[in-house]
Amino acid sequence: MKTAFGDEKRFGIDATKFDQGYEYLKNPSNLKLTSMENNSKDFKANNFEYKIIINYGKETLTFSNLLQLIYLDYLNQNRFSKDIKNIVSLSFQEIPKNSDYHVLKSLL
Repeated sequence: MKTAFGDEKRFGIDATKFDQGYEYLKNPSNLKLTSMENNSKDFKANNFEYKIIINYGKETLTFSNLLQLIYLDYLNQNRFSKDIKNIVSLSFQEIPKNSDYHVLKSLL
């Protein structure tokens, strides 16, 4: 989180751990470890509203296509936007208000 956003105010967790559900997340030792692993030590608990999913595309990010993406980012934004989706994209899922995850505020 620190690298991506420049601070440690966001909470991040591997999707497999998140999908283990509330029981995993309510264990304080798991949250502390997750906080250290993901640079989220300044995270202030609030209701979890969205699950953001990192989707890996059909291509792997290599040094050569990284250089190509940097080039496209400056000179051809349309192609950059198309090509980056072959490597990674984000999707969002709203977490229902009646979910156990909204109770976690008191635990964090």
